[in-house]
Amino acid sequence: MTDGKIAYILYGIENQAEIHYAMAVKNNLYDALEYAVLQYFISIIQTHPNCY
Repeated sequence: MTDGKIAYILYGIENQAEIHYAMAVKNNLYDALEYAVLQYFISIIQTHPNCY
């Protein structure tokens, strides 16, 4: 994100006090969603090559 002069970066941090065994499932879900969004944008770029 930028305003033309400065680029802004948003960071998110998650902390846990105890071991939670579902954390691996949650991380895998985040990775899968990120991959799905990436594939979606790649398909848009491939079907509309003159837009970018």
